[in-house]
Amino acid sequence: AVVVFIVIVVLLQKFNGAAAAAAHNPEATAAANRFLFERTGFTHAALPGAPLEQQVAHSNQLAAQYAKTTSMDLELVRTVEGYTQYHTQNMGMSGSAYSIAAAWYVTFQGNPPTVFHLAEKDMNSASRRMKTGYKRDFTPLYSDELPINDPDLAARFKAWGNSAEWLNHILSVPEIKQNLLSHAEVDLAIFPDKISFSDPTQANLRSAMGGTSGMMAAAQNPMAIMETQIAYHDNMGHLLTTIARTMEVAPRPPV
Repeated sequence: AVVVFIVIVVLLQKFNGAAAAAAHNPEATAAANRFLFERTGFTHAALPGAPLEQQVAHSNQLAAQYAKTTSMDLELVRTVEGYTQYHTQNMGMSGSAYSIAAAWYVTFQGNPPTVFHLAEKDMNSASRRMKTGYKRDFTPLYSDELPINDPDLAARFKAWGNSAEWLNHILSVPEIKQNLLSHAEVDLAIFPDKISFSDPTQANLRSAMGGTSGMMAAAQNPMAIMETQIAYHDNMGHLLTTIARTMEVAPRPPV
């Protein structure tokens, strides 16, 4: 379940396409993608066991497709701290608007002791919409709102789920709390078979690169963008696996 953002100003889709076309340099893109695979252990989910250069070639094809059409469907997978971690991105037109979805998730086997959904209080607010240029079609996954005991977290987030005790037990882990507070935008959900974090507009990546202007400045340097992305992939993987271990759910065997 990936949450989708819809662009309010459709002209932004045209800007994204122009930026993608300007930034697409096959040699630089290949080097950045090779660095990603070597550094993280990610592979394309559609190419299990394929050699490195085949993984790189497929990434280059996706980059070229995005440069031409601003549409792309990406699914990467790796093992991190014993758990299988996925990263997905889906971009393209949805009716008359441009739609973006992106998420990281880890899978596990057995029933978790709780399910919950933790997100920014103002996810659907007009102020966030004006600041980001995106309209979020956000609905909590669970109906019962839960109290958050930690005042720092309660000031920023709302939660829904089936157990306030388990929610606050997980949020009381200092490593988890500090990780959550470090993100520019949080949308975290525990499902019966996975833990997922959605960041469709790459708000956290943009923040790490100094905002939209920073990303635009780095647009001609795929390696610089990739280095920032890798750090974020690693941080995200560690957050999700720490939550999984706190719940003591066993990793799902790799397919």
